[in-house]
Amino acid sequence: MKLSLKQRLILITSSTVLITALSVFLLSQQIFGSFMRERFFERLSLLSRHLASGVVLGILLRDEDMLARFASSVMKEESIVAVEILTGDKKRLVLVGRPEEADGVIVEKVVPGSSQEPFQERRALGFVKLYYSTAHLDRLLHRLFWQVLLVSLLLALIMSLAGYFLITRALVRPLNELLGAVKRVEKGELHVRVSGKGLPETEELAQAFSQMLASLKASREELKRTYEEMLRTRSMAEIGRFSLSIAHEIKNPLGIIKGSLDILKKPEIPAEIRQEMIQYIEEEVRRLDNLIQNFLAFARPQRIKPRPTHPEEILASVARRLGLEYGVDRVEWEAEEGLPQVDLDAEHLERALLNLVKNAFEAGAEHVWLRARKEDSAVVFEVEDDGPGIPEDLREKIFEPFFTTKAKGTGLGLSMVLQVVEAHGGRVELKERTPHGAVFRLVFKTEKEEENGLHPRGG
Repeated sequence: MKLSLKQRLILITSSTVLITALSVFLLSQQIFGSFMRERFFERLSLLSRHLASGVVLGILLRDEDMLARFASSVMKEESIVAVEILTGDKKRLVLVGRPEEADGVIVEKVVPGSSQEPFQERRALGFVKLYYSTAHLDRLLHRLFWQVLLVSLLLALIMSLAGYFLITRALVRPLNELLGAVKRVEKGELHVRVSGKGLPETEELAQAFSQMLASLKASREELKRTYEEMLRTRSMAEIGRFSLSIAHEIKNPLGIIKGSLDILKKPEIPAEIRQEMIQYIEEEVRRLDNLIQNFLAFARPQRIKPRPTHPEEILASVARRLGLEYGVDRVEWEAEEGLPQVDLDAEHLERALLNLVKNAFEAGAEHVWLRARKEDSAVVFEVEDDGPGIPEDLREKIFEPFFTTKAKGTGLGLSMVLQVVEAHGGRVELKERTPHGAVFRLVFKTEKEEENGLHPRGG
């Protein structure tokens, strides 16, 4: 699991402070423990010396009552569990308390106070034994342990929160501000600016980000202007190509019409020639009308009206019309059994198939096969011919408007085919035919696939 920057800062800060606090705690515990134990034994030594100086007379007089009172007064100390006073030859004079409960004993020599001899060389009048227990000291150290631990953890928590707040304010907040700005930029808002207040590095990063946005905005505006200029240039180029195509296609029919009219103006021409000229004029007028209709059909968006249609009905209609024009022996069709109905605009699709077949015959094909079959969740129409095929370097250009390799033609036939198929939400594929020729495949989704969320474009 990846941790965010904020989580990592919390983890690092807390761990550092906690380790530091525990280290200080252990060190202080050792120092305090040593100090208190040292003070404990110093106090016991002081008590033993004080008791030894106070029982001199009692030992000399062998006054056990006096010695017992001295011993009882020392027993008021919580850590003392027993006091024993001995003679110089270590015979017990007094024993107060229970020595068996002691953890240790301190022995102090009782000597006369008036002697001029050094303390170590003075003759011992007796001995004082203080039996002590460390239970009270252990309880005190145990309580101190938990108090210091609690204070250390509390300080660690406070320091962690303070460190986190300071780091967050200096680093995380500017980064969050920058992240929010990036998300706004993703939505297209290029006027966003960030301050990055906190650290010099974050302020520098924010300044660089703002400069980048300003540069991006300027570049975007420049790109927009360039794109608009490119569109205008392209539109002018298309208009020029369109105009040249129209001019080229209209020039020949108009020339024939003009020549025919010039002949008709002569009164002496025979009736047969007059009738022939009239037929020329009628044919060229029909040709001009078809040309204009093709241009208008290409220029207008294809508005299809799909309805459930059997693919075999479309193939039969196209083959019948082509047979009348090119001969029934040159056009064959077949449809796979059990094909489902497909939502198609039969009129537009027939026109597209007619264009493909006519292109094939005009390119030099002798025979054309029309087929319809089911492939996965789509119905595929195929137009296969035995013509010369399409060169590799022209395959990506043949669907471009006005592109043609024929001496006569507008170059709109295949473009119109592509328009019709894409308006149905289908696609056009081109494959080679062995040994020569071409196969155009028109692929359309079935109703089942469309119900799963795939819908045709256009319409």
